[in-house]
Amino acid sequence: MEAGGSMDRYLSEAGWRREHQLRNEVSRVCIALGLARGALASGDQSTLEEMLAEAEDAAEGCREALGSQSAPLRRPGVGHA
Repeated sequence: MEAGGSMDRYLSEAGWRREHQLRNEVSRVCIALGLARGALASGDQSTLEEMLAEAEDAAEGCREALGSQSAPLRRPGVGHA
């Protein structure tokens, strides 16, 4: 039983870490999109591009946290060089 309990605990901790990572990445997406919205309203193109790239990076982190095997979320020509 001890080994089974250890495995259950390990899986529980792994699930918690995955959920925590996903929550952090979702928060990053929300913050970056909020800042991008402000940059758009003020006409700050540089900050807008930077925040959209940050949001895309965080969205990619969400995909990784979910364990998805889908294609990357980043669009060609957008984001970090």
